[in-house]
Amino acid sequence: MPIYDYMCYTCKKQTDRLVKFENKDIQYCSICDDRLKPLVSAPAKTAGKWGDQTGKWGVNGFFDRGLGATYYNSMEREKIAKSKGLVPLEDVGGDSFIDNRLAAELNIKAQQDKILNDYLGKVEEYGGTIQAKVRAIEEILPAKDCLGATGNVDLLSRNINTGEIDNG
Repeated sequence: MPIYDYMCYTCKKQTDRLVKFENKDIQYCSICDDRLKPLVSAPAKTAGKWGDQTGKWGVNGFFDRGLGATYYNSMEREKIAKSKGLVPLEDVGGDSFIDNRLAAELNIKAQQDKILNDYLGKVEEYGGTIQAKVRAIEEILPAKDCLGATGNVDLLSRNINTGEIDNG
């Protein structure tokens, strides 16, 4: 059975459904029960068996918008990626690389937010004046940390996207 795209006349919800060919024009919205309008959609372009036989089975390759090129198997895709200076995800640790990177970014961001909240709490505790702000900074960012770029100073200097010290 083919998959058809539909849009509701009334609530404008778009959906796709797996229906028999003879029932494709008689579909109703699951939200408002109005009749669905069949939409014109691009045909699916699928790879060959096991994803690596694309050209062998008569399909004219696979166009990858990210690469901006058509390739016929995974080896050719890697060759094109390397020629454009792109690094395959497998070469940097696979899917766990992204998860680890996101976790590290969230950790740095949480630590930086805690320092900011501590500072704001101290400013409020000391009365909100200029002197209160100076006193809060002195407590949150002690001089020894500023001189050695350690502690809270180190955390505030880190770029949350890279985890590296941001000298800019």
